[in-house]
Amino acid sequence: MSPLIRSIAIGLLFVAPSHALAKADLDEIRAAQQQVNDYRQLRRNCTSLSLERKHACYSELNAKTRDYKEAKRFLAMNKSDAQDLLSFAK
Repeated sequence: MSPLIRSIAIGLLFVAPSHALAKADLDEIRAAQQQVNDYRQLRRNCTSLSLERKHACYSELNAKTRDYKEAKRFLAMNKSDAQDLLSFAK
């Protein structure tokens, strides 16, 4: 194997895993952002429902509050990473 091809192969061994890691992180960030967006949309929808349906909606909202807070905390902790990864993905 020529030195050039060997250098390229070794370089790919280091780049591929880091790209895979960035992709996994990007997927986690996107999932957390989607969870936050879905919760906010549900919260907006609850306000426009009739009283009977509003109770069920707020119960659903209450059940999702813990996951929403965890997603918000995850996004806050990874804010700079999220911005870097999202700009990298474009």
